[in-house]
Amino acid sequence: MPITATGVRNISALICTTSTGVRPWGATGAYFLVGNSTATHTTTQAWMLGAASTMNAMDATYPTRSTNIITFRATFSTAQANFVWNEWGITNTTSTADANQSLLNRKVEDPALGTKTSAQSWQITADITMTS
Repeated sequence: MPITATGVRNISALICTTSTGVRPWGATGAYFLVGNSTATHTTTQAWMLGAASTMNAMDATYPTRSTNIITFRATFSTAQANFVWNEWGITNTTSTADANQSLLNRKVEDPALGTKTSAQSWQITADITMTS
C-alpha cells in the first residue's frame, strides 16, 4: 500500500525524534478515513479526495504492532459513512486545518469495498508492513 510523502517524512522524524511538530499515529491520535473518490493515489495527498468522506477513531486497543506489521482498525456505526467506500486512509488528526496533520496513506479500491447503508455497521482493518 502506498505511503504518502508526508507519511514518510513523519515516520522518519518519529524514528529520529527530530521534529517537535510531528504527531504519532497512536491509540489516541490515529483515525481511519473512508471516502468515495476513485481518483488515483499520489504521494502529495493530504486528505481523502471524495465528495463524501468520514473519519473515525481507532477501536479500543488499536493500532497494534507485531514485529514489522502495524494494524489499524475502526468501526463505523449505522449513522456514519453511508456511501460507496472507494478509498480509505489513516491520518493523525481530526482536521485538515491542523498544521501538524498527516495523512499516512491512502488506498483506492477497485472494485469498491461496497456501499454502506444506515442499516449496517462496518469494521475496517488495515495492516501496514514496514520492510527494508
